[in-house]
Amino acid sequence: MNMSAREIKKYAEDAVGDISSDLVQEFKTNGKCSDPEFTTELKKLKKNGVSDLVGALADHMYNQESFLEDMLGDKIYESAPDEEGRLKLVSELRGMANFPSWNHVIEKFMNQPWK
Repeated sequence: MNMSAREIKKYAEDAVGDISSDLVQEFKTNGKCSDPEFTTELKKLKKNGVSDLVGALADHMYNQESFLEDMLGDKIYESAPDEEGRLKLVSELRGMANFPSWNHVIEKFMNQPWK
């Protein structure tokens, strides 16, 4: 499915929110998550008195460059048929989110071959 840069950003926001919500629910139900890293992060957030666990976990996920690379890379690759189109999408995604990791991932994409 071809997506615009704006649609890819919205997809990323929705996916991170949904995953974060599911993990928090799993944590509340079972006292842990299927991913030990997120269990540790949620325990830390809870200990620190964070009331919005979903939002805080989503922020944590946005700071995971490997997570963003996988999610964004897949959508960019699916949305543009050739390297020129992918570079155009990546260029449009630059600066769309206010997370240093987002911009770092986008810069990596700008400098890689899209074959």
